[in-house]
Amino acid sequence: MKKRGYGKVLALTREVLRNRTMASKIVNEAADVLSEGGLVILPTETAYGIAADATNDDAVRKVFEAKQRPLERSVPIMVSDRYMIEEYAELSPLARHLMNQFMPGPLSLVVPKKEPNGLAPSLSEKGVSFRIPGNDFARAIVAELGKPVTTTSANISGEGPLYLVDQVKATFSSKVHLILDQGDLPPREPSTVLDLQGATPRVLRVGPISEEEVQRAIADFQARAVATA
Repeated sequence: MKKRGYGKVLALTREVLRNRTMASKIVNEAADVLSEGGLVILPTETAYGIAADATNDDAVRKVFEAKQRPLERSVPIMVSDRYMIEEYAELSPLARHLMNQFMPGPLSLVVPKKEPNGLAPSLSEKGVSFRIPGNDFARAIVAELGKPVTTTSANISGEGPLYLVDQVKATFSSKVHLILDQGDLPPREPSTVLDLQGATPRVLRVGPISEEEVQRAIADFQARAVATA
């Protein structure tokens, strides 16, 4: 990584987000930082998150260090579209159905990794948790990088997610290379997490998408499967 300082802040004002040229410059700079192994804090549709190139193990380990997160805990990733995740993970018909129903959006699916897969070994011992973010700017950065990035919340491990940008800056300015400031975000729960690795889908965490919504989507998929059998 070339010499970069810590704590640079770029404001994602309404003017910036409405100006394609200005927005593209910030997207490109964030992707450059990530490609060089740096860390970027960016807004998602839930809370602020810490992004690192999910194929760079050194960069992923920096995320653990910045969050003071135990290495045995897995870190989720975000991708720009279904084609990107298919490079790294095995998607069942049910997984594709749920992606069509809820992504982009606050649903994370835990699915088996392809072997070899090119993801950083420290992300998780088995399986990979992924989502397609509903925040257009975050998705644009992932697409520009051309690789998955980490999407763990920007907080100290064990503490709640951060929605106030001043708290984000106070906590992480000395630990990350770039902070994308979209102001204070409305408090929203972290994504709902559904594990599809076993014989029966398991909801590991309930977030903005309720367990009832997930179960209805699964039942709809199963009914269609029976109807076409």
